[in-house]
Amino acid sequence: MEDQAAWLEWSDLLLDTCFENNPLGMFHKISERSAFVHPNPNRNVRRWGIHYYELCGKILGKYLVERALSEKAASYRAKVRFSRSFLQQVIGSTPTVLTLERDMPELHESLLTALNSSDLENEMLTFCVPEYDVFGKLEKMVPVIENGECFSVTKENLELYLNAIARYHLGSKVTREIEAFRAGFSFVIPEDLLLNFDENELELLLCGWSKFDLHELKRYHIVVGEHWHPEFPRVIKWLWTSLGNMSPVDQAKFMQFCTGSSILPSGGFAQMKPQLTLSMTCLYGQLPAADPSTHRICLSDHPNYEAFNEALLNAVRTAPCCQPKPKQCEHNTDDDANQVPLSIQDDLEIQS
Repeated sequence: MEDQAAWLEWSDLLLDTCFENNPLGMFHKISERSAFVHPNPNRNVRRWGIHYYELCGKILGKYLVERALSEKAASYRAKVRFSRSFLQQVIGSTPTVLTLERDMPELHESLLTALNSSDLENEMLTFCVPEYDVFGKLEKMVPVIENGECFSVTKENLELYLNAIARYHLGSKVTREIEAFRAGFSFVIPEDLLLNFDENELELLLCGWSKFDLHELKRYHIVVGEHWHPEFPRVIKWLWTSLGNMSPVDQAKFMQFCTGSSILPSGGFAQMKPQLTLSMTCLYGQLPAADPSTHRICLSDHPNYEAFNEALLNAVRTAPCCQPKPKQCEHNTDDDANQVPLSIQDDLEIQS
């Protein structure tokens, strides 16, 4: 037991160092807004050789085995918020533009803005992306598909172009790192077993979930559009009741559904940026929809609590890991006038 405790302490310290957000480390914060860590293409290769990724994969694989063999190993988990694209590629999936929207929302938005403001027929845009040096000077244009410089972007192949951009930024730049991690992980856990999981389920296996404090969530969230929906307070009350009755696993899936991760920041809901935003659609009897890149969930009115609860559970249990943004009603805007951070007094009023 002493040897096992010593090994756990050593492995925890190693993983904390390896997964730490560091501009020169093995993993770095992939986006200021998403707060997920991703393999770092600019790591200090002298200090962090490729074999460290394989070692991390082996340790996390051993964590899973130890938890399966003993209930005493329940604490064997990675204390980190992995990017969706990293988890996708661990199980052999390929990042898409929807993954890019979740993991790198700033890049996704700037890309769409540039495309919407340009005339594809006249811009002569090709399947290449610019690479810059540390001083911001253009170094080269990198093709994102084979012979990408020879192919122009058109309306017909725009989706292909966006998916290729996602693969490049989230996968191609760190192919060796991800392959090394997968090699270490599959050394302990057969790859065939990974085919049974999606990236959300893999995160629950590797990282577990944070303690879900409903009282804290009631204090730290934002309501959008309540002035347009007189039934909104009732729907929010249903939400609190449903969350309070959920199992810990379903609560974790709710967090994945809304924020993209089952792991909360170290300060809990109070330190989540942006805070969880509750909005409502004009459509009746719909499944909830979510935009994890902005931590927003869009709810719908239902004939009774039972119907609402069934719809919420169905959404968080079966929703695809990367989903399109929910469509808002025309009057549901992000204007400051419509964003109402709830105080404790407001929360008590909703519950009454």
